[in-house]
Amino acid sequence: IKFAFGSKIIAHPDNAPINNNSGFHFKNCHDFVIDGIDYDGNISKRVPDGGDGGHYNAQAGLNFAYCFNVRISNCTLNNCCCDGIFIISNSRCHDFFIENCTCEYNYRQAFTMAGDENIHCIHCNFSYTGMAQDDNGNYIYSPNGPWAGVDIEDGDNSLGFMAIGCSFYHNKGPGFIAAGSTRFATFDKCNVIGSISVGNSSTDTRILNCFIDGDGKRTSALQGSSIVKNCTFKNVGSLRFDLNGQADTHYERGKKTPIIFENNRLYWEIDNLKFGSGVYPTYPHNYNSYLIYLNRNDVVFKGNTITDALGNGSIYCLSGSKRKWGFLEFTNNVFQCSKALPYGKKI
Repeated sequence: IKFAFGSKIIAHPDNAPINNNSGFHFKNCHDFVIDGIDYDGNISKRVPDGGDGGHYNAQAGLNFAYCFNVRISNCTLNNCCCDGIFIISNSRCHDFFIENCTCEYNYRQAFTMAGDENIHCIHCNFSYTGMAQDDNGNYIYSPNGPWAGVDIEDGDNSLGFMAIGCSFYHNKGPGFIAAGSTRFATFDKCNVIGSISVGNSSTDTRILNCFIDGDGKRTSALQGSSIVKNCTFKNVGSLRFDLNGQADTHYERGKKTPIIFENNRLYWEIDNLKFGSGVYPTYPHNYNSYLIYLNRNDVVFKGNTITDALGNGSIYCLSGSKRKWGFLEFTNNVFQCSKALPYGKKI
């Protein structure tokens, strides 16, 4: 399927925003190419109404089930009442190559997959999810989260997802989520404004050479087995390495590989910091009042550079427990201040 560049497809305003009215729906298809589609889901005219079962909107730009060997390139899939690209849960799609595509301002997520294998995204943009505007310019927010740029959903054993050189900007939820039983997902050379999330029972997620700007308030959670190397974290509200009180599925499934957080740079900008009347600055968006939260998980935290970690007691470590989890290696990390603070103030 190939469309001439410059052609635009706009969903008809009278089409209900439901699954059967997705822009393109592919089922039991294989070995095909989609190139150059510019699709607008016309959400401002098709205001989401919960028309599908359970008051849900499942209308997407591209919708796939039971497909394999698919190449998608140079497509724009914006303003949909659910996702820009949606691969139906447990339909076991595999071997997708998605390149130079943009999914923005979609009501739920930019891209969703669940239980699929070898889905590769190269130089794509998955941004501005979770809200829309009606005819009067009022913002409406999707009740169906998690509003991610990319959501690899929980419980379906997705395998081998890869994002290289992709952008995830200002999504209502995390830029990307490797949830539940995700296995061997890789994010390399990606840029995020917002947060990221790795679920507590995922396996071998790799986050490499990425830039994550927390925008001063967004918390990123690294809970499952993962390797995070050579990344830069700027102004994150918090970095969480914990199981958040959940059952120890990380060990129950025999996955004893720790979270490895190595050779990363973390920094907070202090030029505009307001101290108020206290000695220490107030940083209101961090998790449990800590910038780095290490709790009840196996973590190797080494070789990192932490600059201007704000606040009194900004790192919380609790590695011991009555359970069998809780190994912590904390070595060769550098803590530094970038500049002198006002007299009598501290970080």
